Amino acid sequence: MKAKLKQGLKCAVLTLMLTSAPSAFAGTVTIITSFPKELTQAYKNAFEKANPDIKLEILNKNTVSGIAYVRETPEGQRPEVFWASAPDAFEVLGAAGLLEKAGDISNPDIPDKIGSFPINDPSGLFLGQALARTIVIEPQVLLLDEPLSNLDKKLRIQMRRELVSLQRRLGITTIFVTHDQEEAMTTADRMAVLDHGIVQQIGTPTTLFDYPVNRFVANFVGTMNTLEGRVTARETNKVSLYVDAIRELHIPVNGEVPEDDVLAASFRPHTLQIHPADTRQDPKFIWLPGIIEASEFLGEFTRYQITSGNTRITADQTHFSGRVKLKTGQAVALALPPSQIRLLPTSTTRIA
Repeated sequence: MKAKLKQGLKCAVLTLMLTSAPSAFAGTVTIITSFPKELTQAYKNAFEKANPDIKLEILNKNTVSGIAYVRETPEGQRPEVFWASAPDAFEVLGAAGLLEKAGDISNPDIPDKIGSFPINDPSGLFLGQALARTIVIEPQVLLLDEPLSNLDKKLRIQMRRELVSLQRRLGITTIFVTHDQEEAMTTADRMAVLDHGIVQQIGTPTTLFDYPVNRFVANFVGTMNTLEGRVTARETNKVSLYVDAIRELHIPVNGEVPEDDVLAASFRPHTLQIHPADTRQDPKFIWLPGIIEASEFLGEFTRYQITSGNTRITADQTHFSGRVKLKTGQAVALALPPSQIRLLPTSTTRIA
């Protein structure tokens, strides 16, 4: 009986639909809502006419989310109304920092603001409202289309973590649409990367980052260097690639390699080690000559743009206090672990 009563109240709060509550329940039910009084009064009249044993008390408040639910109580006792998004979801939202408990409505000191968000940004408030109003219907699938795009960076990171926590608590399958690679990588259990509506690759964030199927995916989930070269030899566990103005590279492989005559040897900036040009070269690495062209200090690391042959390469060097920054024009030697190279087609994307 109580579950049906709560479902009726959900409809009352969200849509002002006329919903009959079981006649076995008698007493006063209080709903706190942000709907205009003229609308809620019409609903109150219709509800009480259909349910003569229930007195509907509606308190119109200037609230944050405009959503209330009735907690289960012993039969015959006055229910308690809390701000939340679904039965027992108050604790979930509260744990995620999205809502705060309003308290028992039998307390005459009902605050003007019931339920609050940890942020003052209007976009953040709207996001919280939309989430609460969606979760209240207990959907099997939740679609979030660029939900954080209007928030500033600090707030976006905070809300992203809270969204992940909320999804884990509720266990709702969630489709999160975003153009932000950081959001995609940090929120997804599985990612689907699309280009012009065509799925390029599906997998875990780690799989897409470490084993992209093409250059579009590689550059969506991070920065990728590529050295295009002509295949000169193929062996069971090695492919030889001639790169203009550098030399022939012998790249170990342990999986499928595209059959193209020209391939892109691809590797991430953080996999490179930057050494002085006269460093004794360890044969376990592939070595590339380079000249520092530019640098960007990004706090945790410095990102260098380095010319190697006819190609511009990006290399990241972890920053430590006291580490001397490399100078523009300085000659260097780049050490690349062969295991970090991925051989990709030179075409950037799948077209079908």
